[in-house]
Amino acid sequence: SKRSRTIHKHATVEATVSRDSQILICVVNMTPPQQNQNQSPRRFIRLTWSWRVVVIFALVVTSLVSLVNRTETFKNFGTTHDLIRFAQTGGVQQATRNDSQNKLTSANAIHFVLSRRVAFENVGMRRNWRLRGLGYLYTQHKVILAATLPKHPTVGQNTIFIHNVYPESEIRNDCNLFTIWVRVRGPEIMAGSAQAVEATNEKSCYWEFNFELQVEGRYGVDAKGLVWNGEVKHTNKMKCNFTKGKLPAEILAEYPLHAGFQGFKLYGPETSCCEICARLRPYCMYWATPPFKMENRSSFYVNGCELFFGNDVPEEFIPRSHILGDINTTLSHYENRRLSTHRNLNEVEYTHGEPHGEPVSYFFGCGWSNWFTLDFPCLSAAMDDQVYMTEDEFDFVLPARMVSKEMAAPLLPLCTLENEKFNQSNGRWIREMWPTSNETCPTPSYKKSIFNIIEYDGAHPHCWHRDDFTTIGNACMEMNCDLIRPDTKWISPLRINETKWMGVWRQRTCDYYEFTDTELQQCFNTRKVSDIKVEGASIAYFLDQYLQQRVSNLTLFNSSDPEAISVILSSLSLLHQASKEDKLMAEELRARDNVGPRQEYFWVSSFYISSERDTYTVVDRMNQINHLAYDTLTPKGYKMLNVYDMSATFSYDTATQFDGMHIIGPPMKMALTKLFHFLCKDTVEGSRL
Repeated sequence: SKRSRTIHKHATVEATVSRDSQILICVVNMTPPQQNQNQSPRRFIRLTWSWRVVVIFALVVTSLVSLVNRTETFKNFGTTHDLIRFAQTGGVQQATRNDSQNKLTSANAIHFVLSRRVAFENVGMRRNWRLRGLGYLYTQHKVILAATLPKHPTVGQNTIFIHNVYPESEIRNDCNLFTIWVRVRGPEIMAGSAQAVEATNEKSCYWEFNFELQVEGRYGVDAKGLVWNGEVKHTNKMKCNFTKGKLPAEILAEYPLHAGFQGFKLYGPETSCCEICARLRPYCMYWATPPFKMENRSSFYVNGCELFFGNDVPEEFIPRSHILGDINTTLSHYENRRLSTHRNLNEVEYTHGEPHGEPVSYFFGCGWSNWFTLDFPCLSAAMDDQVYMTEDEFDFVLPARMVSKEMAAPLLPLCTLENEKFNQSNGRWIREMWPTSNETCPTPSYKKSIFNIIEYDGAHPHCWHRDDFTTIGNACMEMNCDLIRPDTKWISPLRINETKWMGVWRQRTCDYYEFTDTELQQCFNTRKVSDIKVEGASIAYFLDQYLQQRVSNLTLFNSSDPEAISVILSSLSLLHQASKEDKLMAEELRARDNVGPRQEYFWVSSFYISSERDTYTVVDRMNQINHLAYDTLTPKGYKMLNVYDMSATFSYDTATQFDGMHIIGPPMKMALTKLFHFLCKDTVEGSRL
């Protein structure tokens, strides 16, 4: 296989790759420049051309010699076309960075991505590789992600850099469209989304994740791709017009290429099928629900979709579900299990229509997805959406001058609601040693429930911040979650074998109080707290499980007293608002009543979610809703508790059922710590976290 490329106006390089991909031969063809006949030959011109030959040859050899030594990369690279393109660019997009380590990282990243394609090919699911994770980025956006960790971390701010090392030379400036989750875990733990840095005239855009270090120790880094174009604006134009009834025969005649999938918890199949078809434009032309091959059609959750494609669409671009038997694969899809269904339909009534033409977002991570989870699974939740790193750990050592000085930590001011703002919150999780003394923390006992919460000890409130991560998320509470393949659940280094976690969220610029039962009872008496209500949906239910433990030994004030106050803790059911258009959501928030004079109304922000349980319910959309709710409700007296920042650390680790959305454990406990801090900090003095 041969391919040539002009690398200079008077030179081309021709690369020849042997069939076994073990020999790469490069030939530089030189065409001497035409000399002006009216100009006499000069020695310096000949010398200049000679140096040009040397420089060009050196550049070619330098960019390829490392590749020749990487036989395994060539063996697993994929097509010869991929290999040639890789060879042409030296395996690195940012050619201006003359750093051999960066080139090696780039080569390894490309090899890693394409080795995942081979893994899908080996189980007969090559076509599905392009739908999720690394395969989606590679095939749809020409993106291969590689991260570089700080070589010499320092006290204060440090940065992790993420580059697109896809082998092409054009300058790109679309990094803002990609959401990448990053976590730095060690004695301090920080997590969130990497920030896009705009392109310059010489270099493509890239991503940065900035974090501060104060506590020395070994740190590990995790990074995963989540969403493309997650900040798309939601308008009423994103809705589809659809028809109910028999599917017209002309649709089948016009679009003979079609395929169905079962789906996973499609709350609103009309909205979901319409949106999914829109995400597959320009290939998907029409949609219907339920799919043709589903035997036990249901009125809820598992209706699924049938997607219709144009006649000229390549077969490999049509998603085929292994659940419905449309492709031959070695993957088991639990044929011996029956799907949970609600009401079977005797006569099938189809809902069908065309996709909308508005911009779309695309969740491509390996977390729960109403589209992908059952029909198009990741083969490895650990690798298939992972940002490649040559090293994923680093050591942070305090300078000797700081170690030798014993400096008392300054007394910080108490946190106010201003510190909860998304642009001002600046905290991290601090790991603490598991207590070994029963006097400090009695041996924990667990309340028997689906959450296995450590029982609260009113005399030792700090001891509540202990957890056994191995018991969280294992219960299957919703239909069909037991059909999820085990290898699609990522057991991260933070979670694995972590039976003795203890840690708290601390702001860098302020302190939170925590209270014993005696102190909190004093607050309730002084402020005359007569009621604590929890409002919302599933998140509120989980919060209430923790709240009931926290206040089980307290006595509320007489509600008939005219000076009694009522405390409300609400989730605002934010997770159920994602599909609404922005204008409608703003109107509903503005229509809420102002907080009354004898009320304290707290609401918890959305969590940092790593899934798409329902259409549009992705992290960027929830962040939009958080800001909209804050801006609208704060003037009306509502007080926000920021759990978005706190939950980013545990999105993959302590979510119930591993769903990446209902995040319990440490964030739930800190949400209640914040609640009572803001409720009581001006009334009674507690202990600083």
